[in-house]
Amino acid sequence: MRGKKMLKILLMLAGLLILIVVMYFAVNLWRLCTFRIGKTLYIDVVDADAEYLEYIYSMRNNRSYGGDPNAKLNLLDKKVLVRLIKYMKKNDLKICDGKYAIPQTSTFKELIEILDFEENKNVNGSMP
Repeated sequence: MRGKKMLKILLMLAGLLILIVVMYFAVNLWRLCTFRIGKTLYIDVVDADAEYLEYIYSMRNNRSYGGDPNAKLNLLDKKVLVRLIKYMKKNDLKICDGKYAIPQTSTFKELIEILDFEENKNVNGSMP
């Protein structure tokens, strides 16, 4: 009787160990499958308020940007760029002028940490 209890406990421990090993490999496989590939975008931002970025975004499928220094922002993930525009509109912000190195695969939170913002002083709301 005592041997059967010990055998059950050993089998449960072995099963638990196997479950932990399988979960470890499943998590690593998931991380491997969600690996993001992209390059670093070097952007020289000039007067980029939310409406202007919306304009840049609207030209997403048009390949002729006419030398616009902010056009590389269209290389970011579509959802991230749209979320950035909404965030900037909601908080009445614009991106501070300057040079930024942005990984193309940045998430919204990562992008917010990389970019510097200032209050949008363009009261007319006109696009440059």
